[in-house]
Amino acid sequence: MNAPDDHAIPAPADIPTAALSDSPTPADSGGEGTQAELKPPTHLFFSEGVPVVPGYMVTHEIARGGMGAVYAAYDPVFDREVAIKVMHFGQDASRFVTESKVTARLPHPGVPPVYALGELPDGRPFLTMKFIQGRTLADELKAAERADLPRILSDFERVCQTVGFAHAQGVIHRDLKPANLMVGAFGEVLVMDWGLAKTGATGRGESADEGDARTSHQPAHAGRSPEFTQAGQVKGTPAFMAPEQARGEPVDARADVFALGGVLCAILTGKAPFLGDTLLATVRKAAAGELADAFGRLDGCGAAVELVALCKQCMNPLAWRRPADGKAVADAMAAYRAGHEERTQQAEMDRASARARADEADARAKAEARARAAAEARAEAEAARTKEQRKRRRTQVGLVAAVAALLIGGIGFAWSEDRRVGRARVGAERVLAQLPELYRRGHWGQAEALLSQATLAGADADAGLKARLAQASGELAVLMRLDRIRTDKAIASNGGWDEQGVKGYEPVFRERGYDFADADPAGPPRLAERLRYDPLREYLLVALDDWLPAESDERVVANITAVTVAATGEPWRAKLRGGPEAALMIHNGQFVVPWDEMSAPAVASLGLLLIKFAPGSKDRALAKMEEALQRYPSDFWLHLYIGQERFKRGEIEAAVGAFRAAVAVRPEAQGAKKLLADALAARK
Repeated sequence: MNAPDDHAIPAPADIPTAALSDSPTPADSGGEGTQAELKPPTHLFFSEGVPVVPGYMVTHEIARGGMGAVYAAYDPVFDREVAIKVMHFGQDASRFVTESKVTARLPHPGVPPVYALGELPDGRPFLTMKFIQGRTLADELKAAERADLPRILSDFERVCQTVGFAHAQGVIHRDLKPANLMVGAFGEVLVMDWGLAKTGATGRGESADEGDARTSHQPAHAGRSPEFTQAGQVKGTPAFMAPEQARGEPVDARADVFALGGVLCAILTGKAPFLGDTLLATVRKAAAGELADAFGRLDGCGAAVELVALCKQCMNPLAWRRPADGKAVADAMAAYRAGHEERTQQAEMDRASARARADEADARAKAEARARAAAEARAEAEAARTKEQRKRRRTQVGLVAAVAALLIGGIGFAWSEDRRVGRARVGAERVLAQLPELYRRGHWGQAEALLSQATLAGADADAGLKARLAQASGELAVLMRLDRIRTDKAIASNGGWDEQGVKGYEPVFRERGYDFADADPAGPPRLAERLRYDPLREYLLVALDDWLPAESDERVVANITAVTVAATGEPWRAKLRGGPEAALMIHNGQFVVPWDEMSAPAVASLGLLLIKFAPGSKDRALAKMEEALQRYPSDFWLHLYIGQERFKRGEIEAAVGAFRAAVAVRPEAQGAKKLLADALAARK
């Protein structure tokens, strides 16, 4: 069964060529090197130039790389084919031995088994491994078609499980990419080339290797492809490298998580995260975390929203915002695939049901046609009984046929009109059902366009539907006005409060039936009851939270506070005024507000208030806002406010990442684009 259209595999021509780190390159082709090219010899023989390896019968060289060469060999003790990797003269023997030991200490189906580690008579180390037939994931992607995506995603999930196992053992791979991932001929999936692995890693990052000065941004081989592993100053493959790794900083398991996101990016878009004209340009892009192009390709790749979101989360330029390790990514992939399979099964059931209904309608139409034919045959037989009645019958039949034609024509017109109105009604209902999700994401323009089309199409609908469409149009106008006020204020005041900026809220609420300047004591209870059942309650509360701290009229402040507390049953809202009252939200060093139960806009508003009026709680309030991003990764306001606070603190890279995320959520937000431009200019 073909994969859904939104899971298309990119054209093979779009997938870049990659090379393995310190992995052999086939001597006869000059292409990529891995055990994917191993072919069991049909007979045993000794070739010129092959090393003499004690205990093995080496037959011929099959691949060659920067650190060593791989040979096909025969193990007479166990009567089996093996692959032997022999280090080149002049290479770092300790790194070669590290790869061997790291691979051997990872007993996992996704890690190639190591049989032996030894030394040649000339002192060079060699490593004996399992002989594996298959090809790399890079080759798989070149030949993949759209229907192959579910299988490739399943292979990717198994890669994540293997990397998660390594992380649990304190091992970081540091060079994950499609060319280092092998899909065996019998379905096995293996993570290859552990030559750059780091052992003893913790969540605080690795410490520098003794005697290892390879932390410069200047690559050792400036003429090589950015997808070749760098064996010089920069460890890893720049095209898939985490920013902190490209900068030569200490790394932990989250550097591998970034690379896993890069592999998923290559699966979904056909290209690596970082692509520069030269190797040095690619390293610089990786070090700066310039992911706008990669995120743009992901947004346009047509893959499922959950996959794109996971890929972006793994490739977050800030390491602490990524999933903790490979297991967390594997769990997310398992959850996605389970949900996708359920949706696929449901879609198949829906299609089968639709086919059954169509077959039933077709059978019914055929039965009706047969009944009509039988009736006509009986009428003709009756007309032939006598010659005298034939003329009269013919006349009668002609009259009946004329009347029937008129009736059928009228019925057909009415039926066609009913179908048109019915389709318009169904379309309008669908638009009304989509509006809440569009509101939640802040896609006001799309909601307005759909609602306008539904209103025009439903002009002939019943009065009830037209009233609902009119109500939705009015509610959308209110939401767009509130969002525009909040956006203009946030950009103009750079994340603070502007008394002039909130003046626009008062007429919007008065037109909605909320006059907070009313001195009537019965007003707040009445308004609270109205707000409790208002369809726009969530958005009105967010606007009130934004309005309250900057309002100077104490009567308005008191009425807003009384109404919101009574309508929500949340006493802490009485402290949203700001100033010294903001500190009352903290008791014994702990917040007294239910952060985990609040909506994303409410978290953003409350966090911004605490940052302004409770200086001692700035860091914790900012941390709460960033924690909320795990629950609401696509919230525009959280990204925007976090970026503004990071910018004020001089944390330019963090601000750039937050503003980029805000622009990615709302590409039409010109204010967010301006803030991003300011942050990029400050970085230079």
